[in-house]
Amino acid sequence: MKFLVIIFAIILSLGVNKAVFASESDALCTPQTADKCPPGEAHAANTGHGNLNAEMNSLFPEKQKNSKVTARPPSVEITGPKFLAKVSGEIKLEWKPTAGADSYHLQVATDPNFKWLVVQDQAVKETAYTFSKGEPGKKYYWRIAAFNSKNDSMYTKSNFSGSVFVTK
Repeated sequence: MKFLVIIFAIILSLGVNKAVFASESDALCTPQTADKCPPGEAHAANTGHGNLNAEMNSLFPEKQKNSKVTARPPSVEITGPKFLAKVSGEIKLEWKPTAGADSYHLQVATDPNFKWLVVQDQAVKETAYTFSKGEPGKKYYWRIAAFNSKNDSMYTKSNFSGSVFVTK
């Protein structure tokens, strides 16, 4: 009995939907059905919305892309210390200046995933940083990214460039 009620409900809903869709499609005036439109009713080129698309675009024009603010700064090129270099004392972390960068984001950690940060500086203005917190015999991972504060928020920071050094 339940099965018959469900089948009846499905057939009934399909019949109602078909009637609604048929009446809606008859109401639209398109170039193909222009001769069937009621007298005095305008029809659009491809839709039943008249000139609404052009009117809305004039109110809210599409944002023009500015290639200067939507280009991510290039990655930083690290110059020293060399990869897995054994260093002692104060370590000078150096990199080449990056075009379009007004500061750099520097991180130094004791693990390759940068979970245990020793240095976290997001506003380094120079192209060098003196690291003096190293413990003898430890391996330190460091990475640097260029930052351009004038860019759109999505494009302000470059990808990180990283290296590793070992303290004596």
